[in-house]
Amino acid sequence: MPTIFISYRRDDTQVIVGRISDWLDRHYGQQAIFVDIESIPLGLDFREKIRSAIQRSDIVLAVIGPHWLAPQKETGKPRIADEMDWVRIELETALAKTIPVIPVLVEHARLPKPDELPEPLRDLPFRAATVLDSGADFRLHMERLISAMDRFLGAEATRWEPDRGQTKENVTESRSLNTAYDDFLKIIKRFKTLSVGALGIGTAVPFFAYVGGIAPPWPPGIMLMTALMELVCLIVVFQFLRTKGRKLVNRVIAALTLSLGLTSLAYLILIGIFTYVTPHTNERFVKGFICRPEIQEFYGNQCPLVSRDLLSSAQYTAENIWLDWSVALMQVVLAILWLVSFILLSGVIGSFLVFQTKIRSLKDKQER
Repeated sequence: MPTIFISYRRDDTQVIVGRISDWLDRHYGQQAIFVDIESIPLGLDFREKIRSAIQRSDIVLAVIGPHWLAPQKETGKPRIADEMDWVRIELETALAKTIPVIPVLVEHARLPKPDELPEPLRDLPFRAATVLDSGADFRLHMERLISAMDRFLGAEATRWEPDRGQTKENVTESRSLNTAYDDFLKIIKRFKTLSVGALGIGTAVPFFAYVGGIAPPWPPGIMLMTALMELVCLIVVFQFLRTKGRKLVNRVIAALTLSLGLTSLAYLILIGIFTYVTPHTNERFVKGFICRPEIQEFYGNQCPLVSRDLLSSAQYTAENIWLDWSVALMQVVLAILWLVSFILLSGVIGSFLVFQTKIRSLKDKQER
């Protein structure tokens, strides 16, 4: 079991440290967390107890708030300059023992500069720090922090948010590291109606487009290709956005929706202009955009959008009217626009599901 020491100032970050401790308690177990004086029995030398706890720790979290460097009223000097300052003793011991120290910046605090710290602590600003927002992004930032700690500790523990009424006895000891696919399945279970509806739309739209005769006639098997690309895109979008803030997710939804509209419009225009249906077999074929020289010579005023009569006289064979490469290029353009449209549709659906999870998490946090 890993041991984690939380270093902080009570009058600076006590509230948010309580929330951090709750998360770490649920994830690693209560015995793994040492939160300064709360873990020191009365009557013992706090300096020795802190040093002993630090030496047994695998990681030290240095929670730094906006008043972490605040001066003492009596001396006017920063408390960190006092050799008896608890925070100084904690971090000085950890740095001297080369124990990993992660500065956690909260409430818009900044990382102290080396010349603002006493000599034994001047390595602290060179430790990679993380930002922890106490607002709507708290959960995302905690997930990111715990994920980084898991990778360092080699802990095979699933990241999760503490639920109201849940205790350690309800949590299994054997956990596996969460993946984007696992989280994606959790979203499906958590929002069954919404998820089934969204995924149903993503699946139904290409099917109805195919039945309606507006699917591209080339290449063969494009429906299977579309379904696979939709699934891959859905998981990739979820993987990318699940740790992002709600503002970014909103921007992504807006950008994807606009792109989807423009791409779909371009596809519908081109599929209407550059395809034709044979009267007997009711098959759809792609036109080219440059006529053959002989067609250009006699029917130049019709090229490249030739009349139905000309198509009939050419036995409805595109290669008899347009240059082969122009037909092939138009086939590729239509296929790309079709696939991009449904990739964007999957992106909109995936980002919408992520947004719903963030709204739900925000409501749960407010209820707590």
